[in-house]
Amino acid sequence: MKKQKEKAKKRRYKKAVIVFLISLLLIGLGYGGVYLKCYVDNHKQFTYEIDSESLGMHNQLSVTMRPTQSWVSLEREDGFVSGAQYDGVLANSLNRNIHDWELTIYLPQKGVIDSSWNGIYTEEENLIRVKPLDYNNMIAVGEEQPFGFVFYSQAKVDFTKFTMTGYYQVVPQQYTAFWVMILLSFLWVLTLIVYIGIHIKMHKLEKQRLNDQKIISQAMMAIAHLVDAKDEYTKEHSLRVALYSAEIARRCGMKEEDIKKLKYIALVHDCGKVGVPDAILKKNGALTPQEREIINSHTVLGGHIMESFNSIEGIRDGALYHHERFDGTGYPNKLKGKKIPMCARIIGVADAYEAMSSDRCYRPRLEKEVILEELRKNTGTQFDPEYVGHMIAMMEDGTADKIRESNTTGADITVL
Repeated sequence: MKKQKEKAKKRRYKKAVIVFLISLLLIGLGYGGVYLKCYVDNHKQFTYEIDSESLGMHNQLSVTMRPTQSWVSLEREDGFVSGAQYDGVLANSLNRNIHDWELTIYLPQKGVIDSSWNGIYTEEENLIRVKPLDYNNMIAVGEEQPFGFVFYSQAKVDFTKFTMTGYYQVVPQQYTAFWVMILLSFLWVLTLIVYIGIHIKMHKLEKQRLNDQKIISQAMMAIAHLVDAKDEYTKEHSLRVALYSAEIARRCGMKEEDIKKLKYIALVHDCGKVGVPDAILKKNGALTPQEREIINSHTVLGGHIMESFNSIEGIRDGALYHHERFDGTGYPNKLKGKKIPMCARIIGVADAYEAMSSDRCYRPRLEKEVILEELRKNTGTQFDPEYVGHMIAMMEDGTADKIRESNTTGADITVL
């Protein structure tokens, strides 16, 4: 029983460890997915078409360019006479930083850049490309990046159309999934802490339960020894009855918890004998009717003794009814058949076998064949047919002898 509990405990612990490891792996995969998404987005180029004439409709990236100075030159060889300084602002109103950007400025007329700042400028037939320098390669959220150049053309130019390309600087915190994983991680840690706390608490409770159970068992054994000590011929009688009863119950398919309770009940089934005078218990000859009445009263006295012991269900019934007979001729209440509590019917069989297979002050132990004959003869009258059938089977397959020999030789047979 103890080994089975230990195995079940180890299986539960193993399952819990597996669940925690699998959930941790899934959380790790979730984080991996977020960071993979972040990596992909950081390497995905974006393109924005910007028209400064309709900036009211665009609130993500904006470009404005205005002439801050202008003049007329009559000395240029290229023929462009209108010169102006154009100052621009690239504003980032996105929810993320951008880097490695490139701005394409479309020219409404031909011209030439004379000088420039805050960027690398290249001219093509009808456009200007601006790339950042090292210090302004990154434009953070909400920041503005100034740039500009001096431009000569035939007339003043209005720059209104732009194309912006670049890459987002994405961090995991910008994804909802990241915070979901943070929440799951928190719940995982919290669950682990709670599980460990419960495990420690349950370990303490189990230790206390086993200690309490040990105390109960020792108390029951003390009562049984107290009763059995009244007669040297009945030494260990109660323990053997408990072991026989447990084996009968096990063969009936009873649960281990119920078998354990039955052992306790059987251990103290004869507790009422403490009130029977030793002279009557140890009498070698035949008992008088009055002495027989006193002997029989041990069941009622045992019921009274165990009446307030309600922590083990049925313990009073075992003491009170174990001498009832299946045909209704037993004592003290002449109960019949299934009206006799199950524990008392089982103990009645085990008690009768133990008495016949042990030496008594008034006779030696009976031979095995005689005991078998008595059990068979009283099946359905004194004994419940089902339970006595298991007792007979225990005698035939040697189990009953093994229980007696183990107990008699002082082997470690625990009642728990």
